[in-house]
Amino acid sequence: MANKEEIEAEVAFDDFLRLYPADPKVPDALLMKGDLLSRQALPPGRDQGKTREAIKAYTLFLEREPGTPRAREMSGKILELRNRLALHEATVVQHYITRKQYESAEARSRRAVATYPDVPVARRFTPCSCGRSKNRGRRTTRRLPGRRWRRSIPIQGGRSRSPYRASPGSIK
Repeated sequence: MANKEEIEAEVAFDDFLRLYPADPKVPDALLMKGDLLSRQALPPGRDQGKTREAIKAYTLFLEREPGTPRAREMSGKILELRNRLALHEATVVQHYITRKQYESAEARSRRAVATYPDVPVARRFTPCSCGRSKNRGRRTTRRLPGRRWRRSIPIQGGRSRSPYRASPGSIK
């Protein structure tokens, strides 16, 4: 959690930006606010509000000073923060899969791929397909990055069967 000085600094940056929008020091204030917020950002799997605020501050900085050398550095920081958000989405999808909420995992992964197409993590993150397959109405799933096995998945009728086990009637 942020300490008292960081909270006061964030409030001071917000006040400065609100009271003096035409000041020549506004880009510097946006840069410092973005740095402060990116230091306060929590790891993937936790609340990413500060990460989103830091991206917003860096984006406003880029709008004010688009062609400067600092702008290239801020573009790199924005990409790094967007990568953190994509990792957060992957963490949430994994949580849904461990809780066997496959439809939620599929929706969240599709949204992540659509939201972060330019991020390196999103390129290897493919949405899982938890819909009905064409073979006999069974549900199927596709592997996520880093997983080498398929989880057992619910089949119509309430029973759960691993795709690697033989059906009860096939063994003689």
